[in-house]
Amino acid sequence: MRELQLKFIGDPSLIRLFQLLNYIERERTFTVGSLTALTNVTQRTIIKDLNYLKDYFQDSAEFSSGRRGYQFKETNPEIYKEQKKQLLSNEVLFEIVGNIFYGELETIEELAFLYNYSESTLRRLLVQIKPVLAEYDLELVLNPVNFTGDEGNLRKFFKDFYYEGEQIPHTLTPPKELHELVLTTLSGKMGNYEISTGTTPASFYYTLYIAIERYRQGNKINLPKNLREIIYHEKDYLLLTYLTDAIKKYFGVQMTEEEYAWIYLVTICKRPISPIRHELLFFERFNLWPNISTLSLLYIQEQGENETEGRAKRAFLNSFFLSRKINDSVSPALNKLMSEITLYIKTNHLESYRHNYRFLLENQTLLSFSKNHLEDIAVSLTLFYDSLLAYYTPMKKIIFLLEGDHFICQNIRFNAEQLLGHQHHLIFIPLQNLTTEMLNEKQVDLIVTNYPPYISDYILSTDYLLINSVPDKEDWQRILEKAK
Repeated sequence: MRELQLKFIGDPSLIRLFQLLNYIERERTFTVGSLTALTNVTQRTIIKDLNYLKDYFQDSAEFSSGRRGYQFKETNPEIYKEQKKQLLSNEVLFEIVGNIFYGELETIEELAFLYNYSESTLRRLLVQIKPVLAEYDLELVLNPVNFTGDEGNLRKFFKDFYYEGEQIPHTLTPPKELHELVLTTLSGKMGNYEISTGTTPASFYYTLYIAIERYRQGNKINLPKNLREIIYHEKDYLLLTYLTDAIKKYFGVQMTEEEYAWIYLVTICKRPISPIRHELLFFERFNLWPNISTLSLLYIQEQGENETEGRAKRAFLNSFFLSRKINDSVSPALNKLMSEITLYIKTNHLESYRHNYRFLLENQTLLSFSKNHLEDIAVSLTLFYDSLLAYYTPMKKIIFLLEGDHFICQNIRFNAEQLLGHQHHLIFIPLQNLTTEMLNEKQVDLIVTNYPPYISDYILSTDYLLINSVPDKEDWQRILEKAK
């Protein structure tokens, strides 16, 4: 379960159970000691929790114990997921969030009566989510119970809560009819876009559905005038306006052009690493901040590339920084990331993240990003530039010289093709082609072998890597590092 959702659970023991399940599902093998360190409770409590989980999931999962600890396995994944969802069926805060989303607002007194809580207990539960809302620049009010703040930030919160979070009994999903409505209305008009987007289908439908529901309740978006005027002249934006009549007919609400402009802007600001012409056009049409080009150039220079070598990457960086700045100017929380993504980057790419965060801090005067979400932008930049490097890494020619058991050799070949075949040109040399001249061909970038005699039998001028007869995890990691 996502950290965002965990913060809306009122029962501390249930929070702990989901923390345990998050860890157990990820690691698969675990000990009581590791779970104790994770939750900071006694081993007795952990053992009690494990016994409860064994009993509760007896029809869908196994928690088997052995000398090295426990092993976890879903025996029926579908039932397991459903049973997990049902653990949250009585959580009050999830229901209250749903009521707020649909505009069904009630006072503390009314909610306490409805859920059979004392007013003080319910008030205490609501207060615990204030820090979560603050992360989205939102506030909690109690008469009636509601979330207040910038409308764009509110929509971002609802999308993260329902789309980015795990499916639970209280999860709201766009009706299937909305999907059919879009496909029917825009049939024959989609696909040939001037400015592409990296958004996924479900993400788009959540954005659209949230906009419809919020507008239906009288909650309107407010876009900066300069951006609004650019969007109204966009060919791709006009596609969305074709939905006006169909949405009015089905949902009973006629949204304004500004609402569709917001949907369009949120969608295209999810930039893909796509044909560069789309990024050049996006930057040409929407750039209202001349300093973006300067920021991109400074970043490229810090990476040790001159302006000529980094020209293509700079175009993508222009697009990245522009999308973040548009989000920042529309609703700063649009740049917010889920905490799991931030944790992943800080755990696996800490040095790159620190470099990017420092870079943004040092150059903050160029674009003046919202300080509340500067860390999120640094994490996004780390992910983005890592993808950009992979996209522009030149294809290498890698020769594999494999010996030993026939099935092991086949297995190494299959794994190599899975790990490297999409990015590099792999050659598995047949017997008749194995010559010194062939191995030292100038176009070969790397030779990988699990047979030491080849290192001594052939004088290799090409870079090579000797791995174990049966490669282990470290061998594959060395291969990936060499292939970079």
